[in-house]
Amino acid sequence: MGIWIVIVPVSAKILSNDWISEWNLSLPFTWYLFFFSALSFSVGNILFLFRCPLIVKENDSLEDFNREGKVRKHLELYASNISFDLQSTSSQVAPDSPIALRDAFWPIYFEAINQRKISRLICSCFYFIGTALAIYVIGENVVWVVKTIVFTH
Repeated sequence: MGIWIVIVPVSAKILSNDWISEWNLSLPFTWYLFFFSALSFSVGNILFLFRCPLIVKENDSLEDFNREGKVRKHLELYASNISFDLQSTSSQVAPDSPIALRDAFWPIYFEAINQRKISRLICSCFYFIGTALAIYVIGENVVWVVKTIVFTH
């Protein structure tokens, strides 16, 4: 996604040169909105990358955790990432048994999704802004194309 932060300004510069006017490109494309859309997505992604708890970032569910063959050591890492006391989830069965992993996974996962709410809100705002700007740019260009087709024929 971060590639658009480079592509948009370079493309805008290339398309604004005089030699391109021979092609008569006259789309009402708002480059700066497209750039800020890409920038918003990139900031949201960077925030997600650094602030999202590991257990949420790496696993959608217990099935993902099990499918990848993860063990209690992973749960210990996830618990320490969010300062969660893993001992509070200990059960009477063997530590690496499927039941023990399940009993430890979900409390850590639910604690993780309830932490860092401000980071999640800020990240969501950047994604919302990026999406809104992209929809505006796309909508503006669709309207322009429809007007061009309707009024030139």
